[in-house]
Amino acid sequence: VYHGPEGLTAIAQEVHNKTARLAAALGVTGNFFDTITVPYNADAVAKAKAAKINFRVEANTITITLDETTDEATLARIAAC
Repeated sequence: VYHGPEGLTAIAQEVHNKTARLAAALGVTGNFFDTITVPYNADAVAKAKAAKINFRVEANTITITLDETTDEATLARIAAC
């Protein structure tokens, strides 16, 4: 409510655009909004932990969710993992 309809739309578009750029960098395809899922990779999980990045890790997948506070430096750090 604070941001109004236009503000919420702008935030949603910004979050989706960031997620789409990360998805492209990681080779992810399909439908998504703010969350992507990639196959589990132990090296990526170890790099993320070392970089103090919190991924949701399940048996065979890593789930990454972005929001309006995700900045370009964080995107780069995630992609590097």
